[in-house]
Amino acid sequence: MIQISTLEFLKNKNKLVVLVITLLILIAIFFKVLPVVLGLHVPDTEIMKKQKQLEKDKASLRDKEILEGRLESLKLKVKDLEKSLLPGATPPLAAVQVQNILQKIMAKSNVEIKSMRVLSPPRNSDSPYINVSVRFNIQSTGRELKEILYKIGTSSSFLRIKDIRIRTRNRGRTGLLSSVLTVEGLMKKKNF
Repeated sequence: MIQISTLEFLKNKNKLVVLVITLLILIAIFFKVLPVVLGLHVPDTEIMKKQKQLEKDKASLRDKEILEGRLESLKLKVKDLEKSLLPGATPPLAAVQVQNILQKIMAKSNVEIKSMRVLSPPRNSDSPYINVSVRFNIQSTGRELKEILYKIGTSSSFLRIKDIRIRTRNRGRTGLLSSVLTVEGLMKKKNF
């Protein structure tokens, strides 16, 4: 009898070992599969957060594309405007160009330039452009002066009147004005 009960005990023991091993395998599988199952079941609030973030990212991309388009447009405008800058490799050469433009304007208006002087450009500027200034004296009527100012402002090169001083001569007897004008043009630095 003892032998029979030992066999039964061994059978029960084998069943118990198989049951314990099976239980351990199931626990291991459960802990391996649980994160995957939890990952597949994302709460609705998490989905909403992700959708909102996605919409923000899409809006940022649209804004970036718009800004890049504007940047390209501005680059083209700058390139176009730089065509009206003074030519010349150095400020003195650009100043000669300003003098030539002014002499042509004065010749068309039948006004004589009494004196002309090139002013020194400012030093150590971080700007990619250099201001080239020319100061000149003329005697003209009011109408001629108005015509000269208009022609300077509408010249093909970008010129502006930086300073102007007007005095009457002979208290209106001759109708002539003595004017000192400082005209400034821009040229691009070579390093930029």
